[in-house]
Amino acid sequence: MSFRDAQTGAVLLSFRNQESTKTGNSVMKENDQVLPQRKLSVKSSLAGLGLLSSLLLAPVPGLSETESVIVQGPDLATAKAAVLDVGGEVTHELGIINAVGAQLTAEQRKAIEAGGDFRVRSDSKVQTNPVEPDK
Repeated sequence: MSFRDAQTGAVLLSFRNQESTKTGNSVMKENDQVLPQRKLSVKSSLAGLGLLSSLLLAPVPGLSETESVIVQGPDLATAKAAVLDVGGEVTHELGIINAVGAQLTAEQRKAIEAGGDFRVRSDSKVQTNPVEPDK
């Protein structure tokens, strides 16, 4: 079996099945040279995977983090469109107050606030205090 370059037609790799043997740590012959079999241990594979995942999940300096906000507009559809237009994520629809809950970066928040027709407030937990009845 031979592998050829699609453009030049040159032989890149040629295997001869009848001459290929599997002995010790060799698996095949390439132009009569024995290729070593590469074995990765499970331990080294997991270590590499762990390193890769930690790099992918680590926060990158300079990239903006998102903040949970409430964007209030003239109506629900306009508030929702404003968030989506700047690339934010709508998390809740709050129709009774013509607003949406959203995840925005600082830059996205500034862009919506610059529009003038919107109020953007940081979302936070609300706690109520019990009221004692008058005696």
